[in-house]
Amino acid sequence: MVTPRLQSHSLVGLIKGSIEFNYSKSKHLPVNQFISSPRFCAGGYDWALDFYPHGLDSGEENKQTHVFLSPSLLSGMKEVHAEYAFYMSDKMGKYLPLQNPIVQIFSCNPYAYSYKGCPILTDKLETEFCKDGTLAIFVSIKVLSAPSEIVDQSSWLHHDVKKLWERGERFDVSFDVEGERISAHRFMLAARSPVFEAELYGPMMAKSSCIKIKEMKAEVFNALLCFVYTDNYEHIEKVLSIELVQDLFIAAYRYARDKLKVLAMPTEVVGGFICRHGCVYFDCCPTTQLCFP
Repeated sequence: MVTPRLQSHSLVGLIKGSIEFNYSKSKHLPVNQFISSPRFCAGGYDWALDFYPHGLDSGEENKQTHVFLSPSLLSGMKEVHAEYAFYMSDKMGKYLPLQNPIVQIFSCNPYAYSYKGCPILTDKLETEFCKDGTLAIFVSIKVLSAPSEIVDQSSWLHHDVKKLWERGERFDVSFDVEGERISAHRFMLAARSPVFEAELYGPMMAKSSCIKIKEMKAEVFNALLCFVYTDNYEHIEKVLSIELVQDLFIAAYRYARDKLKVLAMPTEVVGGFICRHGCVYFDCCPTTQLCFP
C-alpha cells in the first residue's frame, strides 16, 4: 500500500512532504476503509495521512464514486487546531492543488472527529493523477494551536531582538546589496548562521567594513535578515512575490538556514525529491531518519 520507509525532517508547527500510495493495490478495500502513511510529527503532535480508496459513505443516494484524503491526529489529549492542504502530481510530474487550504479542529477521540478532508472523483483521479498504479501526494500541515496552554516567556526574545534591529542601534557590520547599504549585528548573524560566522569571524573574515553581497536582490537579503532576527516567516511570505520567495529559498541554502529552507521551499522543489520507488519524504529534524524495515 504505502512503502514503509520514511526520511523525516521536523519543524515545530509546520510540516511539508511527499507521500506515494500504491493505489492499484488498495482498490480492493471497501467504502470507509483506509490505509495510512507512516506517522510524522508537526507542532509537537503525531500525525498520519489517511487514504480512502473508495471514499466515505455519506448516506447520500446516487453519489459519484470518489476517493478521500484526510490527516489524522495520533497523539495528544486536547483538541488541535490545524490548517492543511493537498497537492497531487499529474502524469507529467507537476503538482496541482486539490483544494484551498482547510482549517479544522482535530481530536484523537473518534466520536469527536469531523471528516472534512478532501474528496476526489475517482474518474478524475485515475485519468489525471494515477501513474503506473501510484499516486504521489504532497501534503502541508500547519498547527495553529500550541500543545500547551502555558505561556512561553522565551517567545519575547525575538520580539526584543527585532526591536533592536529596527531601531538600528549598535550596528557593527554593513553589506552592499545591489548598491543598497544594509546594516546588522555581527554577533546575531554569527549565532544564527555558520556561513555568516565564517565570513565575520573565521578564516574567511572579510577585511572590508562593508561586505559586498553578489547575486542576490536587496529585498531577498532584507528578508533573510528579518528571519535571522525574528524567526518569523509569515510576514515575509506576505510581502514577497513568488519569484522572490524562490530566491529566498536559495539564500536560505547559501547561508545554511535549515528552517527557512523548509518554510520557503517551493512545491516544485519538493516534488523533485520524491522517490519513484514508493518512498515517503518529510522535512523534519536533519538528524532524524526513521526507516521501517
